[in-house]
Amino acid sequence: MDWENVAHLADVLAVPTGRLGAAARLRREAAIAEAASFSAGRDQSDRITTPLYGPFDDLWVAVSKPGKEADPSRSRVNPNDMTPCVLKDGSDTGYRPTFGDVYSAIQTYALDAGDLGESALHVLGALFFRNAFMLDHREIAPGMWRYAPPEPALSYLVSACPIIGEMPVPVLLHLVEALALNEDVKYCPPGTPVTESGRQNNMLTCAHMSAVFLNAARIGKFVDAMTRGRGVAPIGQQAGIDIFRLLSLPESPEGVCFEDSVLDRCRDMLGRTVEEVVRSAGLEPDLSGRKDRVAAEFKRTLGQVLGEEGNASLWQNFNVKTIRVNNAGVPAEDISFSTIGQDVAVTESWDSSDLKLCWQRPFLFNVFSVSASKEERLLGMAFCSIPSEDLDERAQGVWRNAIRGLMRGDRSALPKKSESEFFVRDHGSHKTVGPDGETTTPLAFWLSGEYVQALIEGRDSRGIGRYEH
Repeated sequence: MDWENVAHLADVLAVPTGRLGAAARLRREAAIAEAASFSAGRDQSDRITTPLYGPFDDLWVAVSKPGKEADPSRSRVNPNDMTPCVLKDGSDTGYRPTFGDVYSAIQTYALDAGDLGESALHVLGALFFRNAFMLDHREIAPGMWRYAPPEPALSYLVSACPIIGEMPVPVLLHLVEALALNEDVKYCPPGTPVTESGRQNNMLTCAHMSAVFLNAARIGKFVDAMTRGRGVAPIGQQAGIDIFRLLSLPESPEGVCFEDSVLDRCRDMLGRTVEEVVRSAGLEPDLSGRKDRVAAEFKRTLGQVLGEEGNASLWQNFNVKTIRVNNAGVPAEDISFSTIGQDVAVTESWDSSDLKLCWQRPFLFNVFSVSASKEERLLGMAFCSIPSEDLDERAQGVWRNAIRGLMRGDRSALPKKSESEFFVRDHGSHKTVGPDGETTTPLAFWLSGEYVQALIEGRDSRGIGRYEH
């Protein structure tokens, strides 16, 4: 595929880091509340229609209420159900696509786009992914959120093929938005917690289907997930970002990928002590001897070397860890991650857990030597990632066992380092003292030093110093 025609779209499609579902919660809640307040007629034959998007020439996208699931004769009544529809010159066209029809439309659209089909699928999948988290919605008035996909992305899709699903591209995309809104108002009505159900799962399923047509996701796994998920097969957040490359950080203006740009700027520091590294960046070193001195000093140095924008991108998109290793290259300490709070959500899924969202992000390990004289030297730096099979098998198993142990209140049953490179133990540096003087030591998830060594020395890592292949 020729990325030159679409690479510029990363400027408007790249997503922020962190838990996108959590970040979208307030927007979804406001949109749900507004949709629930739309006027409704007496019954199916007396609906009230609310136009939402248009005009697209002579077409509008609207919703009418009550929807069929609001019929009181049904065994399960959903009073908030709406019927997304397309109006032409003010009259209902009768066009009623389901999500199944949308999946078929995606495939037909890619075929009709010919040579541009692959790149168009990348753009379309990225838009579906962003819609799951309302990243392209704008608040036009307090509590009123409206879908506004980036114009450059829309223009590209129209240029590739102007029709999708029997409708102009902008009409179908806004109609899919209306379908997503209706799913939200049905599954997460006002007054109930906003979950993955509704908009998020359905739009990520559309993105997943786009990935299948790109041959970037397996149809067997998609179908199996649809069966298990009762009609939805949402793609994971990191998997979606990995497949739809326009969701990632764009390349630097020099055409160098972000990781290589960071490594190149730090190459001259190799072999220098912490104090020398800090001074090379024009900073005065901290000579206090604090316990986290190496990590704190190198963090300051990166901020100076990369600049405000580059440093923000680094910390937003990567797990940055500064570690010390012995002569064999093994980290002197195991690597800790987020502590496990007392209010851990024992009912949340692995795919939406804080741990998976953390560990599926790539790592940057800044590696210094161990030094009793406090003259640690920078040996190298390496970008790497936990393999997906480790993440979704071994790491998930440890996470599930930890949740079960916490539910039973049995710390002794938590996964141990002797059992796995992924494990749980106390995080002594985060001790807290309560009003009664009682000391509490929280638990945290850890990676063993040996596993970290394997990651940074692995074939798929990108590094400098002793980790440069």
